[in-house]
Amino acid sequence: MSSQPSGAVTDEHIAAMAREFDRLIRQTSKSPRQIETRATAAGILGLSQTSISRCRGVGNGRLPRRDALEFLFELAGEHELGRQRVRTLLEQARQAGRAAVDDADALPDDDQSAPPIEAQVGPTPSAGHDDEVPRPKRRAPSRRFLIIALAATLVVMAASAAIVATLARSGGTQAPSPAASGRPVDAAAPCDRYVVTARDLWVRDESGTPTDQQLLNGQEVRVLNRHSRSGPPDNWLVTRSDRLTGWVDRDYLAPLCMPAGVGTVSRAAQPATP
Repeated sequence: MSSQPSGAVTDEHIAAMAREFDRLIRQTSKSPRQIETRATAAGILGLSQTSISRCRGVGNGRLPRRDALEFLFELAGEHELGRQRVRTLLEQARQAGRAAVDDADALPDDDQSAPPIEAQVGPTPSAGHDDEVPRPKRRAPSRRFLIIALAATLVVMAASAAIVATLARSGGTQAPSPAASGRPVDAAAPCDRYVVTARDLWVRDESGTPTDQQLLNGQEVRVLNRHSRSGPPDNWLVTRSDRLTGWVDRDYLAPLCMPAGVGTVSRAAQPATP
Protein backbone atom coordinates (compact mmCIF):
# COMPACT_ATOMS: atom_id res chain seq x y z
CA MET A 1 0.00 0.00 0.00
CA SER A 2 1.34 3.43 -0.95
CA SER A 3 2.00 5.86 1.89
CA GLN A 4 1.58 8.96 -0.26
CA PRO A 5 -2.20 9.54 0.17
CA SER A 6 -2.31 9.20 3.98
CA GLY A 7 0.88 11.25 4.39
CA ALA A 8 -0.49 14.01 2.16
CA VAL A 9 -3.73 14.14 4.17
CA THR A 10 -1.79 14.29 7.43
CA ASP A 11 0.44 17.12 6.21
CA GLU A 12 -2.56 19.09 4.98
CA HIS A 13 -4.41 18.85 8.33
CA ILE A 14 -1.31 19.64 10.38
CA ALA A 15 -0.46 22.62 8.16
CA ALA A 16 -4.01 23.97 8.53
CA MET A 17 -3.81 23.54 12.32
CA ALA A 18 -0.44 25.30 12.40
CA ARG A 19 -1.94 28.31 10.59
CA GLU A 20 -4.84 28.50 13.06
CA PHE A 21 -2.45 28.18 16.02
CA ASP A 22 -0.29 31.00 14.64
CA ARG A 23 -3.40 33.17 14.20
CA LEU A 24 -4.41 32.63 17.83
CA ILE A 25 -0.90 33.47 19.06
CA ARG A 26 -0.93 36.75 17.11
CA GLN A 27 -4.50 37.51 18.26
CA THR A 28 -3.37 37.48 21.92
CA SER A 29 -1.04 40.46 21.21
CA LYS A 30 1.42 38.75 23.54
CA SER A 31 4.97 37.52 23.00
CA PRO A 32 5.68 33.77 23.35
CA ARG A 33 7.58 34.56 26.54
CA GLN A 34 4.55 36.33 28.05
CA ILE A 35 2.23 33.48 27.00
CA GLU A 36 4.58 30.93 28.58
CA THR A 37 4.64 32.95 31.84
CA ARG A 38 0.82 33.13 32.03
CA ALA A 39 0.39 29.44 31.10
CA THR A 40 2.93 28.32 33.72
CA ALA A 41 1.15 30.37 36.39
CA ALA A 42 -2.16 28.68 35.42
CA GLY A 43 -0.60 25.19 35.47
CA ILE A 44 -0.96 24.71 31.70
CA LEU A 45 1.65 22.61 29.86
CA GLY A 46 2.51 22.73 26.18
CA LEU A 47 2.83 26.54 25.80
CA SER A 48 6.54 27.00 26.34
CA GLN A 49 8.35 29.20 23.85
CA THR A 50 9.78 26.07 22.20
CA SER A 51 6.36 24.37 21.95
CA ILE A 52 4.77 27.53 20.53
CA SER A 53 7.48 27.77 17.86
CA ARG A 54 7.02 24.11 16.90
CA CYS A 55 3.22 24.20 16.77
CA ARG A 56 2.95 27.42 14.75
CA GLY A 57 5.50 26.24 12.16
CA VAL A 58 3.80 24.75 9.10
CA GLY A 59 6.63 22.31 8.38
CA ASN A 60 7.30 21.11 11.94
CA GLY A 61 4.52 18.49 12.06
CA ARG A 62 3.54 19.24 15.65
CA LEU A 63 0.07 19.63 17.15
CA PRO A 64 -0.83 21.59 20.33
CA ARG A 65 -2.19 19.97 23.47
CA ARG A 66 -5.96 20.27 23.99
CA ASP A 67 -5.65 22.05 27.33
CA ALA A 68 -3.06 24.44 25.89
CA LEU A 69 -5.43 25.23 23.01
CA GLU A 70 -8.32 25.96 25.43
CA PHE A 71 -6.07 28.29 27.44
CA LEU A 72 -5.06 30.04 24.22
CA PHE A 73 -8.75 30.55 23.30
CA GLU A 74 -9.31 32.44 26.57
CA LEU A 75 -6.14 34.51 26.21
CA ALA A 76 -6.97 35.47 22.61
CA GLY A 77 -10.67 36.18 23.30
CA GLU A 78 -11.72 33.75 20.55
CA HIS A 79 -15.49 33.55 19.92
CA GLU A 80 -17.30 30.25 20.40
CA LEU A 81 -17.80 29.51 16.69
CA GLY A 82 -14.08 29.96 16.09
CA ARG A 83 -13.28 27.67 19.02
CA GLN A 84 -15.49 24.89 17.69
CA ARG A 85 -13.93 25.17 14.24
CA VAL A 86 -10.37 24.95 15.59
CA ARG A 87 -11.27 22.06 17.94
CA THR A 88 -12.70 20.13 14.99
CA LEU A 89 -9.58 20.86 12.93
CA LEU A 90 -7.33 19.62 15.75
CA GLU A 91 -9.28 16.35 16.03
CA GLN A 92 -9.13 15.86 12.26
CA ALA A 93 -5.37 16.42 12.31
CA ARG A 94 -4.97 13.90 15.17
CA GLN A 95 -7.16 11.29 13.40
CA ALA A 96 -5.16 11.76 10.20
CA GLY A 97 -1.99 11.31 12.24
CA ARG A 98 -3.26 7.97 13.64
CA ALA A 99 -4.13 6.78 10.12
CA ALA A 100 -0.57 7.56 9.04
CA VAL A 101 1.16 5.66 11.88
CA ASP A 102 2.12 2.77 9.66
CA ASP A 103 3.66 5.15 7.14
CA ALA A 104 5.38 7.67 9.43
CA ASP A 105 5.99 5.30 12.39
CA ALA A 106 5.11 8.14 14.82
CA LEU A 107 2.19 10.37 15.69
CA PRO A 108 2.46 14.08 14.80
CA ASP A 109 2.38 14.85 18.53
CA ASP A 110 1.78 13.27 21.95
CA ASP A 111 -1.66 11.63 21.98
CA GLN A 112 -4.05 12.78 24.68
CA SER A 113 -7.20 10.91 25.57
CA ALA A 114 -8.40 13.39 28.20
CA PRO A 115 -11.21 15.74 27.11
CA PRO A 116 -10.47 19.45 26.78
CA ILE A 117 -10.63 21.39 30.04
CA GLU A 118 -11.72 24.92 30.64
CA ALA A 119 -8.57 26.91 31.29
CA GLN A 120 -8.60 29.31 34.20
CA VAL A 121 -6.96 32.53 33.19
CA GLY A 122 -6.85 36.02 34.54
CA PRO A 123 -8.34 39.07 32.80
CA THR A 124 -6.93 39.78 29.40
CA PRO A 125 -4.94 42.97 29.41
CA SER A 126 -5.76 45.22 27.61
CA ALA A 127 -3.91 45.52 25.45
CA GLY A 128 -0.48 45.09 24.86
CA HIS A 129 2.31 44.28 22.51
CA ASP A 130 5.20 41.85 22.42
CA ASP A 131 7.39 44.11 24.56
CA GLU A 132 4.85 44.55 27.35
CA VAL A 133 5.60 42.49 30.45
CA PRO A 134 2.83 42.11 33.04
CA ARG A 135 3.97 43.91 36.14
CA PRO A 136 2.97 43.15 39.74
CA LYS A 137 0.70 45.59 41.51
CA ARG A 138 2.87 48.23 43.13
CA ARG A 139 2.38 49.79 46.53
CA ALA A 140 3.25 53.27 45.26
CA PRO A 141 -0.40 54.13 44.41
CA SER A 142 -1.35 53.39 48.03
CA ARG A 143 1.22 55.84 49.33
CA ARG A 144 0.08 58.38 46.75
CA PHE A 145 -3.52 58.08 47.88
CA LEU A 146 -2.43 58.52 51.50
CA ILE A 147 -0.65 61.73 50.53
CA ILE A 148 -3.75 62.94 48.66
CA ALA A 149 -5.99 62.14 51.63
CA LEU A 150 -3.60 63.89 54.04
CA ALA A 151 -3.43 66.95 51.81
CA ALA A 152 -7.23 67.09 51.53
CA THR A 153 -7.53 66.83 55.32
CA LEU A 154 -5.06 69.67 55.80
CA VAL A 155 -7.01 71.81 53.31
CA VAL A 156 -10.28 71.15 55.19
CA MET A 157 -8.64 71.93 58.54
CA ALA A 158 -7.15 75.16 57.20
CA ALA A 159 -10.52 76.20 55.76
CA SER A 160 -12.24 75.46 59.07
CA ALA A 161 -9.68 77.51 60.99
CA ALA A 162 -10.16 80.42 58.59
CA ILE A 163 -13.95 80.28 59.04
CA VAL A 164 -13.61 80.26 62.85
CA ALA A 165 -11.23 83.22 62.70
CA THR A 166 -13.60 85.13 60.43
CA LEU A 167 -16.53 84.48 62.75
CA ALA A 168 -14.49 85.65 65.74
CA ARG A 169 -13.52 88.90 64.00
CA SER A 170 -17.05 89.59 62.78
CA GLY A 171 -18.57 89.12 66.20
CA GLY A 172 -20.33 85.86 65.50
CA THR A 173 -21.72 86.61 62.02
CA GLN A 174 -21.92 83.37 60.11
CA ALA A 175 -19.74 83.29 57.04
CA PRO A 176 -21.33 81.98 53.87
CA SER A 177 -20.36 78.42 52.97
CA PRO A 178 -18.53 77.72 49.70
CA ALA A 179 -21.54 75.76 48.40
CA ALA A 180 -23.98 78.63 49.17
CA SER A 181 -21.73 81.20 47.51
CA GLY A 182 -21.45 79.16 44.33
CA ARG A 183 -17.67 78.62 44.68
CA PRO A 184 -16.30 75.16 43.81
CA VAL A 185 -15.43 72.94 46.75
CA ASP A 186 -12.01 71.26 46.72
CA ALA A 187 -12.33 67.47 46.79
CA ALA A 188 -10.03 64.59 46.09
CA ALA A 189 -11.81 63.72 42.83
CA PRO A 190 -10.19 60.93 40.75
CA CYS A 191 -7.82 62.04 38.03
CA ASP A 192 -9.14 61.63 34.48
CA ARG A 193 -5.95 62.62 32.58
CA TYR A 194 -3.44 59.83 31.99
CA VAL A 195 -0.38 59.13 29.85
CA VAL A 196 0.48 55.85 28.07
CA THR A 197 3.59 54.21 29.60
CA ALA A 198 3.79 51.20 27.24
CA ARG A 199 5.64 51.47 23.91
CA ASP A 200 2.36 50.91 22.12
CA LEU A 201 -0.98 49.88 23.61
CA TRP A 202 -3.72 47.98 21.79
CA VAL A 203 -7.17 49.51 21.89
CA ARG A 204 -9.89 46.90 22.54
CA ASP A 205 -13.66 46.78 22.51
CA GLU A 206 -15.59 46.46 25.79
CA SER A 207 -15.46 42.65 25.71
CA GLY A 208 -11.64 42.75 25.55
CA THR A 209 -11.19 41.83 21.88
CA PRO A 210 -8.29 43.78 20.25
CA THR A 211 -9.05 46.25 17.46
CA ASP A 212 -6.60 47.48 14.82
CA GLN A 213 -5.99 50.75 16.71
CA GLN A 214 -3.06 51.51 19.03
CA LEU A 215 -2.01 54.22 21.49
CA LEU A 216 1.68 55.17 21.53
CA ASN A 217 4.02 55.79 24.44
CA GLY A 218 3.66 59.30 25.90
CA GLN A 219 0.26 60.02 24.38
CA GLU A 220 -2.25 61.65 26.70
CA VAL A 221 -5.75 60.20 27.11
CA ARG A 222 -8.83 61.07 29.14
CA VAL A 223 -10.68 58.40 31.14
CA LEU A 224 -14.39 58.14 30.32
CA ASN A 225 -15.36 54.98 32.22
CA ARG A 226 -13.58 52.83 34.80
CA HIS A 227 -16.15 50.02 34.96
CA SER A 228 -16.64 47.59 32.06
CA ARG A 229 -19.95 45.71 32.11
CA SER A 230 -18.82 42.79 29.97
CA GLY A 231 -15.02 42.94 29.71
CA PRO A 232 -12.00 42.54 32.01
CA PRO A 233 -12.31 44.59 35.24
CA ASP A 234 -8.84 46.15 34.76
CA ASN A 235 -9.85 47.78 31.45
CA TRP A 236 -10.77 51.48 31.27
CA LEU A 237 -12.57 53.38 28.52
CA VAL A 238 -10.32 56.23 27.32
CA THR A 239 -10.29 58.76 24.49
CA ARG A 240 -7.47 60.57 22.71
CA SER A 241 -7.46 64.19 21.51
CA ASP A 242 -8.34 63.03 17.97
CA ARG A 243 -11.44 61.22 19.42
CA LEU A 244 -9.94 57.72 19.12
CA THR A 245 -11.90 55.92 21.85
CA GLY A 246 -11.66 52.38 23.26
CA TRP A 247 -10.86 50.15 26.22
CA VAL A 248 -7.26 49.65 27.42
CA ASP A 249 -5.43 47.98 30.34
CA ARG A 250 -5.11 50.52 33.16
CA ASP A 251 -1.76 48.97 34.25
CA TYR A 252 -0.11 50.79 31.33
CA LEU A 253 -1.51 54.24 32.21
CA ALA A 254 -0.01 56.80 34.62
CA PRO A 255 -1.93 59.80 36.06
CA LEU A 256 -1.08 63.32 34.93
CA CYS A 257 -2.98 65.25 37.60
CA MET A 258 -3.25 65.62 41.37
CA PRO A 259 -5.75 67.42 43.66
CA ALA A 260 -5.08 71.10 44.27
CA GLY A 261 -2.19 71.67 46.68
CA VAL A 262 -0.55 68.31 46.01
CA GLY A 263 1.01 69.04 42.65
CA THR A 264 0.91 67.64 39.11
CA VAL A 265 2.83 64.66 37.84
CA SER A 266 4.88 65.69 34.83
CA ARG A 267 4.91 63.50 31.74
CA ALA A 268 8.68 63.15 32.02
CA ALA A 269 8.26 61.48 35.41
CA GLN A 270 6.33 58.53 33.98
CA PRO A 271 8.11 55.12 33.95
CA ALA A 272 9.87 54.17 30.73
CA THR A 273 8.57 51.40 28.50
CA PRO A 274 9.91 47.97 29.59
